Amino acid sequence: MLLGLSVQAQPPCSNVSYTTTQSGNTVSFTPSLPLTYTITNISWNFGDGGTSTLVSPSHTYANGGYYMPCMTVSGTITGTTQTFQCSYCDSIAVNTMSGPCNASFGYQVASGNVVNFTNTSSGTGALMSSSWTFGDGGTSTQQNPSHTYANNGWYNVCLTSVFSDPATGSVTTCVYCDSVYVQSGSSGPCMADFNYTVNNCTVNFTNYSSGSGALTSCLWTFGDGGTSTAWNPSHTYNATGMYNVCVTVSYVDSNSGATSSCTYCDSLVWVQCASGPCFADYAYTVSGNIASFTNTSTGNGTLTSTLWNFGDGNTSNSTNPVHTYANPGWYNVCVTVVYATPLTTDTCTYCDSVYIQGSGGGPCTPSFTYTQNSANTLNFTNTSSGSGTLTSSFWTFGDGGTSTLTNPTHTYTTSGWFSVCLTVSYAYQGTTTSCTWCDSVYIQGSGGGPCSANFTPSYLSGNAVYFNNTSSGTGTVSSSVWTFGDGGTSTQLSPIHTYANSGWYNVCLVMVYNSSAGSTTCTYCDSIYIQSGGSSGGNCFANAAFNQSVSGYTANFNNMSTCTNCTSVSYAWNFGDGSAIATVASPSHTYNAAGSYNVCLIITGYDSLQGTCKDTLCKPINVGASSVQNVQSNLVQVYPNPAQEQITVVLNSLQSTTIRILDVSGRVQYQTEADKAAEGISIPVRQMANGLYFIQAESQGERWHGSFLKK
Repeated sequence: MLLGLSVQAQPPCSNVSYTTTQSGNTVSFTPSLPLTYTITNISWNFGDGGTSTLVSPSHTYANGGYYMPCMTVSGTITGTTQTFQCSYCDSIAVNTMSGPCNASFGYQVASGNVVNFTNTSSGTGALMSSSWTFGDGGTSTQQNPSHTYANNGWYNVCLTSVFSDPATGSVTTCVYCDSVYVQSGSSGPCMADFNYTVNNCTVNFTNYSSGSGALTSCLWTFGDGGTSTAWNPSHTYNATGMYNVCVTVSYVDSNSGATSSCTYCDSLVWVQCASGPCFADYAYTVSGNIASFTNTSTGNGTLTSTLWNFGDGNTSNSTNPVHTYANPGWYNVCVTVVYATPLTTDTCTYCDSVYIQGSGGGPCTPSFTYTQNSANTLNFTNTSSGSGTLTSSFWTFGDGGTSTLTNPTHTYTTSGWFSVCLTVSYAYQGTTTSCTWCDSVYIQGSGGGPCSANFTPSYLSGNAVYFNNTSSGTGTVSSSVWTFGDGGTSTQLSPIHTYANSGWYNVCLVMVYNSSAGSTTCTYCDSIYIQSGGSSGGNCFANAAFNQSVSGYTANFNNMSTCTNCTSVSYAWNFGDGSAIATVASPSHTYNAAGSYNVCLIITGYDSLQGTCKDTLCKPINVGASSVQNVQSNLVQVYPNPAQEQITVVLNSLQSTTIRILDVSGRVQYQTEADKAAEGISIPVRQMANGLYFIQAESQGERWHGSFLKK
């Protein structure tokens, strides 16, 4: 059961939502509001970076998967002086179809951990086959199977339906996935369920649980340490955030004496919690180093005071101040407002980060791209933009070299990492705007002849990795020097190294070749992820391992997993781009865009007694990218790690950045947009289950990746 999330900025919002219809991967959205509500402004965020300001938009998704579209709407209420401003979000599953075929299924949780599935797919022609993966390693080819789960919890169930049209001879395949929650009772039928409404920081819960016999207990956990034994409780949270709420009910059958217990959980999300009927907010515009602020706060009664803190040591009591900053940079600006009625006084605060570009005639956005011309020569392209005319470009290449060309070419004399900076200036109506952007580039280098260092890691049992040296050069190999990123080194040509701990490691190989033309030295570095290998259960032991080769946008995966004492093994691949789960042993996958993707392989083994063992391995791959990679700058800094309450994510980006947290099965657990990722973004994680999570961040075509452990 997926529940929409109604976020109340000011009352009333409880009846604000939207409905959807879907055709292929195109979704049509329609607002659902009370008849007395008149819309004056509406905006949509479709969960994939797309937006719209149409009242009832349609949006086409590039990839199948789960998305969280959000609608923000404001307007007036007929017959009153009230206005409304509400947000509503809900999860949708988008299925990209290969033809006239639409996969779908329904399900019903029967007794215990048994789930009955019904294939409701439709397509042109006859349904030829149904292929199910139940998320726990189990599979079925029945059209309407029943499956028994060993444990309670969430499972990602996928159905692949194949239709054949006898008239045309065409065959179409489509896939649909949905999350299923399994809960078992000790005996007797029992079903836990609830709904809720949100009013600022207070949530009202309605219990829809049912069971056989008399209710003996009801226990709520609200995700912030609070509990209740009431049937329909209300709970007030102290802070904004995401909370995982669970209800557990128990019943006893008076005739048989049998007992049953069951649990249901759901996640809640909302925004700012005010101390009373008061909501602080502001808007701003920036021109050069001057920021103009507009107080958009609301509250009961009369606004009696306003206090601004501009983040540079200066303050103001004006309602809508204008402030001049001495220096460019990021500033944390806060407004505190006080509203008063004859009976109450309410105070609330809102803060946001404001970036000051500096003095100039208009907006200026610096950027550049580059391609590798030869081993140590790069061609740079100035992709900056600004108001007016570009008057100058100044490059520093990190090795002491400079250039004033718009699109220069630079040759490095040594290999290594270099920080390249571009400063551009634009002239507009007599004023000048200047801005700077830097990026790190890696130069492979060249010597007395051609030399290309390279290696391929292969994951063995435990934390052991075999590094296959695939370097090439003119002459004979003089030396191979490895640094494994954990302090370990080797001079073997293709070594095996065992890591003590799981985590990310930057591995570098330095090759030296000797020929009649002289000596050539070249270096190659790559990041690898070590995950403590193997998981045992029953009498079997599973260890996930794979490597891959990439050609353009297509990745070919070689499954090297092992499963000791296993009579059968199943595989589930998540390619990190929202596409359908693959269940073949060694798949090939074509991505739609270049970038870094986190690929996960889950293997499940079964022994002769139907005992199970499972292991997961995830690691990033780069597709469609240049051989010049900035491995270090594309790693996310995460602290603390491991974490319990929250994490801080830091990455090298001053642009708007999308940050996602995924579990090991590839499901998105959290997503946010950040404008100040270089200063650190705090993300709550206390509502997440313990385990390993992966971080993906993307901004203007650049990707970052990282991981953390929730304990």
